[in-house]
Amino acid sequence: LLSNLKDKKAKSWYRVSVAAYFFVAGLVFASWASRIPDIKRALGMNEAELGGVLFFIPIGQMSAMALSGWLVSRYGSRKMLVIAALFYAFALILLGAVSSVWQLSAGLFLFGMAANLFNISVNTQAVGVEKLYGSSIMASFHGLWSLAGFAGGLISTVLVAIDISPFFHFCLIFMIALVIALTLRRSVLPRDEQQSKKNALQPGEKKKIFTRPDRYVCILGLMACGSMVCEGTMFDWSSVYFEEIIMPPKNLIRLGYIAAMFSMAGGRFVADRLI
Repeated sequence: LLSNLKDKKAKSWYRVSVAAYFFVAGLVFASWASRIPDIKRALGMNEAELGGVLFFIPIGQMSAMALSGWLVSRYGSRKMLVIAALFYAFALILLGAVSSVWQLSAGLFLFGMAANLFNISVNTQAVGVEKLYGSSIMASFHGLWSLAGFAGGLISTVLVAIDISPFFHFCLIFMIALVIALTLRRSVLPRDEQQSKKNALQPGEKKKIFTRPDRYVCILGLMACGSMVCEGTMFDWSSVYFEEIIMPPKNLIRLGYIAAMFSMAGGRFVADRLI
């Protein structure tokens, strides 16, 4: 009985810790997305220039995809998760310190790379925790990401209302990420299933570097791509749309983003029960 209680407590603690890292990821991203209108205005960019600059995020993500997967496989998601969280939050500070379009482009490229490493690390942890539970809990982790987006939008609204610049806003978010990452660095899963399989290879057996995806993976990939196009449009342009088209009071510019993140969180928190 005591062993069962300890196992249950350990599982719960793993879940809470990984969920906290998802919250950090969502908070960092929302802090950037909700301040896009301010940075656009400060750099004097038009919509075409902004669209071109924003493309550096997916370029950074795609560029880092293979490297991120290798790093997580080689060093484990536990170690890389802490590094990625701090890298991601530090890249956010760089975005607040830019003074030119090319600096913003370079910063977004690094931001995309950091986001990719963070996403792979934290989702690897989430898969491991889900297997411990033996039931679907993945959507709840992503629900925390969306809830953090909602919270990040509210924080941004408050800070804009009291005239806090993006740089100091992003420094505050970095400090929050730093505290969470360092506090919980030993509270996530110590080993990945992928590492265990690697250690279980028979003598002379080689690990596959690339596995050809089947048609179901390709179909799911296309569905995910379509979903991300829609999400990305909302993330990047909703606040700009509110500012330039809807034209509400300054403190309500981020209302559309906040509403979208709130509804997304609600959908994700009920998704596990529907799967």
